[in-house]
Amino acid sequence: MNTLVLEIPATAGNGRNSEGTFFRAPNGDILYAYSRFNSGDAMDESGCDIALIRSSDEGDSWSDFSIIASAKDFGVSNIMCASALPLADGRLCVYFLIREKDGTSTVGRVISSDGIHFTPERCTWNLPSAYYVIENDRFIRLSDGRVATVASQYPPNGGGPATVVAIVSDDDGKSFHDTKAKCTLPFNEPVFGLEEPLLFELSKDVVWMLARTICSYQYQAFSVDGLSGFTPVEPSVFTSPRSPIVLLRLSDNSILAAYNPIPLYNGRTMRINAPSSGRTPLVLRRSKDNGKSWGSLYCIEDDPMIDFAYPSLFETKDGSVLCAYWCKYGQGESGHIMRITKCTPIPD
Repeated sequence: MNTLVLEIPATAGNGRNSEGTFFRAPNGDILYAYSRFNSGDAMDESGCDIALIRSSDEGDSWSDFSIIASAKDFGVSNIMCASALPLADGRLCVYFLIREKDGTSTVGRVISSDGIHFTPERCTWNLPSAYYVIENDRFIRLSDGRVATVASQYPPNGGGPATVVAIVSDDDGKSFHDTKAKCTLPFNEPVFGLEEPLLFELSKDVVWMLARTICSYQYQAFSVDGLSGFTPVEPSVFTSPRSPIVLLRLSDNSILAAYNPIPLYNGRTMRINAPSSGRTPLVLRRSKDNGKSWGSLYCIEDDPMIDFAYPSLFETKDGSVLCAYWCKYGQGESGHIMRITKCTPIPD
C-alpha cells in the first residue's frame, strides 16, 4: 500500500522543495535533507539552502524544517542537491553542490556527530573550473574505501552537450579530484549529452554508471578498473524521458530503482496546461539478481497532469520503503514523501 506521509508545499517565499536524501541519526530518527529554495522563484539558479526534517516513527510523521547549511555560509546564494554518506568514523555527512558566483560549481558538506548540530565546510575541489551538475543521492563509498561520485561537466559557456566525469576522494571527502575517466554519447547529440549521472557499485570490481538523455533511455557504462575508465556508453534497460534515476540496495540484497519509464518521442500527446517533460508516471522496479534482470513496474504516482522526478529511496526498520520526490503542478514545485509498506507486492 502507498501512503503519502508528507507534502512540503511551495509557498510565495519558498518556490521549490526537492532533490533530497535520507539518512539515520544516532538516536534512531530518520532524517531527510533537501533543497529548500528561499524565494518564490523555483529556477535552478535561485537562492537555495539545505533544509532538514526528522521522523521519530519510521517515516509516518515529520517535524518542521531547520536549515543545516546556508548558502551565505559559502559566500553564494545557492547550494542544492543533497547526498548523505557517513564518514569512515561513523559521523553523519551530507554533501551538496555549490553554485559559485562566476557560474562554475564546486562541492561542500555538513558534518554532524548527533544528527542535531551540523558544521558546514567546503571540500577542496581539485578539478578544472567548469559548471558541474551532481544530483541528489549521488555520493557513494567504494569497496576500496574511497568516496566517489560522477558529474555532468558542461562547457565553460554553458552550451553544448554534457560529459560525464568520474570524481573521487582519497581523504574521506575532504578533497576531490577527477580520475580522467569520462563518458560521452556514442553519436552526435549536440544539445544535452549525458546528464545527472549516478554511480552504483554492483561488486568490488564493477561500478555501474547511468545517466539521463534525450534519447528515450537512461544510457549506461561500466568501470571494471577502479574508475580509471568506462566501457562504451550504450542504452540501458530503463526507458526514460530527460529525467534521472536512483538506485538503492535493500537489506535482502535486491536493488530497487525509482524512475520515469515513459520517454518523450515523436507522436506522444503532450499534456495541456501541464509540464511536457514526460516525468509521469513515477515507478519502482526491482532486481533480485544484482541488476541482470528487472521485474515489472510498480507505480507510485501517475497523474497525467503532474510531473514527478528527482526521487530518493530509504528502507525503514520494518522493511517498508520511503520514496521522496519532486512534484510539479502548475507553478508549484513541492516535495512529497511516499511510504510503500513491506507487504506491497513490488514485482520481482
